[in-house]
Amino acid sequence: TSQALLVSMAKDKCAKTRLTPSKKKLLWRLTNSKANGLPGKLELLIGMPVMLTTNVAVKLNLTNGSMGTVVDIHYDSTDTIRETNGNILEIEPQCVIVKFEDTRCPQLPGLQLGEVPVYPTSGSFQFRFPGAKTRYSISREQIPLVPAYSYTAHKSQGKYVKENE
Repeated sequence: TSQALLVSMAKDKCAKTRLTPSKKKLLWRLTNSKANGLPGKLELLIGMPVMLTTNVAVKLNLTNGSMGTVVDIHYDSTDTIRETNGNILEIEPQCVIVKFEDTRCPQLPGLQLGEVPVYPTSGSFQFRFPGAKTRYSISREQIPLVPAYSYTAHKSQGKYVKENE
């Protein structure tokens, strides 16, 4: 495909220690389950299937495990876009527009029915750096989505999968 892969790196902070580039890279490699559902590195393409990793709006059926498709990616036009390698762009999106199949969200102005903006979410988790005696509280900000080309049997429980035509 000719479209660029957008890569969003989480904004991690720690009040008790300075996060050096090597510490940030270590945190970015943690699994979502160890980082309160927020990925360290999020790769996005328009048309890509995604899954929510946190409860965004339970009454609207936008919950952990909700499936959708990326429709658009919004970012601040004044941000610096760093091209890292050919068709890979590194930038922090303001929001990702996702079309969810089963949302109860009413149609929002300027969007199609089922399309919902997903904004960065903050969460925190505990982490012990290699060689450290102390566990540190890490706060993370990231879009709460992961690619959903496949998912585990655990995440698929209760899902209805449409038959291919």
